[in-house]
Amino acid sequence: MNNLGTALLNRFERRGNLANIDRAISVEEDAVRLTPHDHPDKPRYLSSLGTALLTRFERLGNLADIDRAISVEEDAARLPPHDHPDKPRYLNNVGTALLNRFERLGNLADIDRAILVREDAVRLAPHDHPDKPRYLNNLGTVLLTRFKRLGNLADIDRAISVEEDAVRLIPHDHPDKPTCLSNLGSSLFTRFKHLHDVASLNNAILAFSAAARSSAGPSSVRLRAALQWIRCAHLIPSESLLNAYALAIDLIPQAAWLGLPLQDRHRELLVRAADVVRDAAADALARGYYNTAVERLELSRSVVWSQLLQLRTPLDELQSRDSTLANRLRQVSYELEQGSGNDMIRIEMKNDIKLSLEEQVGRYYGLAMERETILSEVRCLPGLERFLLPKTVSQLAPSAHSGPVVILNASQYGCDALVLLAESDDVLHVPLADITYDQVQKLQESLNQLLSENGRVLSPMDRAIEFSPINRSPDESFKLILSVLWKKVVRPVLDALALSTPNAGELSRVFWCPTGPFSFLPIHAAGLYDDADTGPKLSDFVISSYTPTLSALALPSHEGTTANTMCLAVVPQPASDGLTRLPGAQIEIGHIKTMLQSSPSTPVSLVESIGTVDDVLTKMKESDWIHIACHGVQNAHSPLDSGIVLAGGRHLMLRDVIKLARRRGGLAFLSACQTATGNEDLPKEAVNLATGMLLAGYGGVVSTMWSIKDSDAPEVVKSVYEQLFQDGNLPDYRQAAKALHYAVKRLREEHNVPFVSWASFVHIGL
Repeated sequence: MNNLGTALLNRFERRGNLANIDRAISVEEDAVRLTPHDHPDKPRYLSSLGTALLTRFERLGNLADIDRAISVEEDAARLPPHDHPDKPRYLNNVGTALLNRFERLGNLADIDRAILVREDAVRLAPHDHPDKPRYLNNLGTVLLTRFKRLGNLADIDRAISVEEDAVRLIPHDHPDKPTCLSNLGSSLFTRFKHLHDVASLNNAILAFSAAARSSAGPSSVRLRAALQWIRCAHLIPSESLLNAYALAIDLIPQAAWLGLPLQDRHRELLVRAADVVRDAAADALARGYYNTAVERLELSRSVVWSQLLQLRTPLDELQSRDSTLANRLRQVSYELEQGSGNDMIRIEMKNDIKLSLEEQVGRYYGLAMERETILSEVRCLPGLERFLLPKTVSQLAPSAHSGPVVILNASQYGCDALVLLAESDDVLHVPLADITYDQVQKLQESLNQLLSENGRVLSPMDRAIEFSPINRSPDESFKLILSVLWKKVVRPVLDALALSTPNAGELSRVFWCPTGPFSFLPIHAAGLYDDADTGPKLSDFVISSYTPTLSALALPSHEGTTANTMCLAVVPQPASDGLTRLPGAQIEIGHIKTMLQSSPSTPVSLVESIGTVDDVLTKMKESDWIHIACHGVQNAHSPLDSGIVLAGGRHLMLRDVIKLARRRGGLAFLSACQTATGNEDLPKEAVNLATGMLLAGYGGVVSTMWSIKDSDAPEVVKSVYEQLFQDGNLPDYRQAAKALHYAVKRLREEHNVPFVSWASFVHIGL
């Protein structure tokens, strides 16, 4: 029964299903109850129950769980005699539970007692005990915690001392070595912040760098160490900063793609990694390494952005090419990430045979070597030569085949534009010297406030919303935001591209790839909108599209349609969803039908969905284009649950869309609110349904950055489709950006709608 509980706990930690942890606790309670008090395995069963209760507390925060975890761990520690080999482990577990409760409630008695029991664990463990370094390291952790609360220098000095002992005792290639080094670095850095002792800071850098460079240990631990190393190296002149950034960049794919559950701590790590990648790009730019900056930013967008959403990983392509290699790599990587000496569950499942320090090192070294062997085999496959390595600029340059691609980097160390041109492997660097990261953030915050005041963000789900009366004109606020974007962001880029005068003829395309807070600003609408509306505007110079990554602009290997006809699926708002009706949705569909009927020679067949989730997914898979005119919803707390409201109030969610396996190409027209909106939980990444459509295989997407007015959408839809279908031939989805450009221009100029109405419409992709 105890073993069953352990297996259930393992599955919970892998998949996060609460039913598993609840059942694990239940069967472990039965194991404890059925075991006599004097049975030699009673302490182990109690400890297993305590571990499961603590795990559930960490997930749900129920105080009853942590109180009971402490109680059963104390029972486990009391039962064995002092010379029992497992006594130190049980005492250490008591300390872990007490530390968790202290961090939740702040009761000093808990942290004092945690220190006492962990001191006992260290004292009782023989010098050659395989877990001695871990007990020393854990004692240092609680001493550091108490120092942060009380500021007693004796605590931080002792924490450093015992953590140095842990580092000395643990072998070089042991999987726990990076953790011990990182904890030592944290204590040294804390001492520096308290005393401004430069020697402590230098030693912290040495500890963090050694942890990050380690050949052993989970990649997530080493990435955290690299991030701390960067933080420290910025505080003093340090030649190690360039190496720290480079190592962090190398570790991101390893920490991100391994197929592990994206628990909160892992997700948070990747958000911080995205910040650091932008800082790394700024550092590379300051050194004149423009290509390096682009490669780092693309890595951030293609790995971090995808993994935050649990989207496609590099393993998907390998799986389709060689499933045996993919499965081997997945399993070995998982064991490397989870198989540290801290994993008591793994040790217990090895028939209670404790591995010595040397045996643990040998096992981990074997796994690491096997992973390198597998990676070497993978990189021998055609097209996978740089598997889990950043793409080079020469590989990324073809992304600019339809027009310049402008990456907007926002870092606390500077804002810059990086331009890729199809005819050149050289990156054009445009410093955005007149705007700072804080100013970009303030622009984003101002826009959010403006939209909220106008009812455009307050409601999580709407398309037919009416404007709320306010005391000031929102257009004036929009003018200010768009003028700042024009003067400080867009105009410098246009000047660098020699686009200084409006083009009276055919406009060229520009693809914007914004990062950080730039991701939530309407770059496409930048301009000077004076009272006479005669000021320069970006739309006078170019047709703007967005892209989440450079790789997303790669040309498909084949067209979305293989015949001389195409199928367009339309999804009008279903009648049974219980929400406000959208008269405009039916008008949109009517425009499309009328247009096709008036041109019977156009080789397009129209199919209409019944509006259920299953039917819409089927239509998406079977049709070439799709037009959705429904209520949209952006889930502020779970990006994967954002999507479209369909029949019966059910949602077509981002998590459903990204599972589609459809042929590449075609247009997705999302005439719904907030389908290109950002997410408050991931404030530095644009996570939405529109970019998910690209991952599902669509070549281009028309979408909205915020809520739209129901009467505006039909005007835009009519104009876009008239342009796309005007010659009676098979339409090209790659002309959608141009069609949207002129449709929005007409809406703004002829219908005189406010900024909040027309600036929401955007094009993403090719």
